[in-house]
Amino acid sequence: MTNRPDAKKALSNKQIGDICELIIHWNKDKLTWHGLTKSIEDILGIKVSRQTLSSYFAIKKEYQLKKGRLRNIGVENRTPCASVSEHDLLEKVARLERDKEYLQRQCHAQLEKIQCMIHNAQRHNPRIDIRELMAPLLKTIRQ
Repeated sequence: MTNRPDAKKALSNKQIGDICELIIHWNKDKLTWHGLTKSIEDILGIKVSRQTLSSYFAIKKEYQLKKGRLRNIGVENRTPCASVSEHDLLEKVARLERDKEYLQRQCHAQLEKIQCMIHNAQRHNPRIDIRELMAPLLKTIRQ
Protein backbone atom coordinates (compact mmCIF):
# COMPACT_ATOMS: atom_id res chain seq x y z
CA MET A 1 0.00 0.00 0.00
CA THR A 2 1.52 3.31 -1.02
CA ASN A 3 0.86 6.67 0.54
CA ARG A 4 -0.60 9.13 -1.92
CA PRO A 5 0.50 12.71 -1.27
CA ASP A 6 -2.90 14.03 -2.36
CA ALA A 7 -4.89 11.61 -0.20
CA LYS A 8 -7.26 13.30 2.29
CA LYS A 9 -6.57 12.67 5.95
CA ALA A 10 -9.34 11.43 8.20
CA LEU A 11 -12.11 13.85 9.10
CA SER A 12 -12.00 15.32 12.60
CA ASN A 13 -14.92 14.91 15.00
CA LYS A 14 -15.75 18.59 14.51
CA GLN A 15 -15.80 18.18 10.72
CA ILE A 16 -18.03 15.10 11.05
CA GLY A 17 -20.40 17.07 13.30
CA ASP A 18 -20.42 20.03 10.88
CA ILE A 19 -21.20 17.73 7.96
CA CYS A 20 -24.00 16.03 9.92
CA GLU A 21 -25.50 19.44 10.73
CA LEU A 22 -25.27 20.41 7.06
CA ILE A 23 -27.24 17.27 6.18
CA ILE A 24 -29.80 17.84 8.94
CA HIS A 25 -30.43 21.40 7.76
CA TRP A 26 -30.43 20.48 4.05
CA ASN A 27 -33.20 22.61 2.54
CA LYS A 28 -32.91 21.74 -1.13
CA ASP A 29 -35.44 19.41 -2.72
CA LYS A 30 -32.97 16.69 -3.65
CA LEU A 31 -30.09 15.25 -1.64
CA THR A 32 -27.37 13.45 -3.58
CA TRP A 33 -23.82 12.48 -2.65
CA HIS A 34 -22.54 14.73 -5.43
CA GLY A 35 -24.61 17.69 -4.24
CA LEU A 36 -23.54 17.06 -0.66
CA THR A 37 -19.81 16.90 -1.50
CA LYS A 38 -20.15 20.14 -3.49
CA SER A 39 -21.95 21.88 -0.61
CA ILE A 40 -19.36 20.63 1.88
CA GLU A 41 -16.61 22.09 -0.27
CA ASP A 42 -18.48 25.38 -0.85
CA ILE A 43 -19.74 25.91 2.71
CA LEU A 44 -17.19 24.15 4.92
CA GLY A 45 -14.16 24.32 2.63
CA ILE A 46 -13.53 20.58 2.91
CA LYS A 47 -12.80 18.63 -0.27
CA VAL A 48 -14.07 15.11 0.31
CA SER A 49 -15.33 12.23 -1.79
CA ARG A 50 -18.62 10.37 -1.55
CA GLN A 51 -16.72 7.24 -0.57
CA THR A 52 -15.03 9.04 2.32
CA LEU A 53 -18.35 10.45 3.54
CA SER A 54 -20.12 7.11 3.39
CA SER A 55 -17.32 5.46 5.38
CA TYR A 56 -18.32 7.49 8.47
CA PHE A 57 -21.25 5.93 10.31
CA ALA A 58 -22.73 9.20 11.62
CA ILE A 59 -22.59 10.91 8.23
CA LYS A 60 -24.03 7.91 6.39
CA LYS A 61 -26.82 7.55 8.98
CA GLU A 62 -27.81 11.24 8.77
CA TYR A 63 -27.68 11.06 4.96
CA GLN A 64 -30.01 8.03 4.92
CA LEU A 65 -32.42 9.63 7.42
CA LYS A 66 -32.58 12.90 5.49
CA LYS A 67 -32.97 11.08 2.19
CA GLY A 68 -35.90 9.13 3.69
CA ARG A 69 -37.50 12.30 5.02
CA LEU A 70 -37.20 14.03 1.65
CA ARG A 71 -38.82 11.04 -0.07
CA ASN A 72 -41.73 11.06 2.39
CA ILE A 73 -42.57 14.74 1.94
CA GLY A 74 -45.84 14.71 0.13
CA VAL A 75 -48.79 16.96 -0.52
CA GLU A 76 -50.34 15.93 2.80
CA ASN A 77 -47.34 17.31 4.73
CA ARG A 78 -47.45 20.72 3.09
CA THR A 79 -49.59 23.58 4.34
CA PRO A 80 -50.56 25.66 1.30
CA CYS A 81 -52.83 28.05 3.19
CA ALA A 82 -50.26 28.93 5.88
CA SER A 83 -49.04 32.51 5.90
CA VAL A 84 -45.36 33.32 5.50
CA SER A 85 -44.85 33.70 9.23
CA GLU A 86 -46.72 30.46 9.94
CA HIS A 87 -44.63 28.73 7.31
CA ASP A 88 -41.43 30.06 8.89
CA LEU A 89 -42.56 28.85 12.30
CA LEU A 90 -43.44 25.43 10.93
CA GLU A 91 -39.99 25.18 9.32
CA LYS A 92 -38.35 26.23 12.57
CA VAL A 93 -40.29 23.62 14.54
CA ALA A 94 -39.33 20.94 12.01
CA ARG A 95 -35.67 22.00 12.17
CA LEU A 96 -35.70 21.92 15.98
CA GLU A 97 -37.28 18.47 15.91
CA ARG A 98 -34.50 17.25 13.59
CA ASP A 99 -31.89 18.80 15.88
CA LYS A 100 -33.48 17.12 18.90
CA GLU A 101 -33.51 13.72 17.16
CA TYR A 102 -29.87 14.14 16.15
CA LEU A 103 -28.82 15.07 19.68
CA GLN A 104 -30.79 12.15 21.12
CA ARG A 105 -28.99 9.75 18.77
CA GLN A 106 -25.64 11.28 19.74
CA CYS A 107 -26.48 11.03 23.45
CA HIS A 108 -27.54 7.40 23.08
CA ALA A 109 -24.33 6.53 21.21
CA GLN A 110 -22.20 8.23 23.88
CA LEU A 111 -24.06 6.42 26.65
CA GLU A 112 -23.38 3.09 24.94
CA LYS A 113 -19.66 3.96 24.72
CA ILE A 114 -19.55 4.87 28.42
CA GLN A 115 -21.30 1.63 29.38
CA CYS A 116 -18.80 -0.29 27.25
CA MET A 117 -15.85 1.48 28.91
CA ILE A 118 -17.19 0.74 32.41
CA HIS A 119 -17.78 -2.90 31.48
CA ASN A 120 -14.26 -3.23 30.06
CA ALA A 121 -12.71 -1.53 33.10
CA GLN A 122 -14.49 -3.93 35.44
CA ARG A 123 -13.63 -6.92 33.25
CA HIS A 124 -9.92 -6.09 33.27
CA ASN A 125 -9.87 -5.23 36.98
CA PRO A 126 -12.73 -7.02 38.80
CA ARG A 127 -11.82 -5.41 42.13
CA ILE A 128 -12.42 -1.90 40.81
CA ASP A 129 -15.18 -0.03 42.58
CA ILE A 130 -17.76 1.53 40.24
CA ARG A 131 -17.91 4.56 42.55
CA GLU A 132 -14.21 5.17 41.88
CA LEU A 133 -14.86 5.15 38.15
CA MET A 134 -17.66 7.68 38.52
CA ALA A 135 -15.76 10.02 40.87
CA PRO A 136 -15.09 13.50 39.46
CA LEU A 137 -11.63 14.13 38.05
CA LEU A 138 -11.02 17.17 40.24
CA LYS A 139 -12.47 17.66 43.68
CA THR A 140 -13.24 21.22 44.64
CA ILE A 141 -11.92 22.42 47.95
CA ARG A 142 -14.70 23.86 50.04
CA GLN A 143 -13.94 26.32 52.79
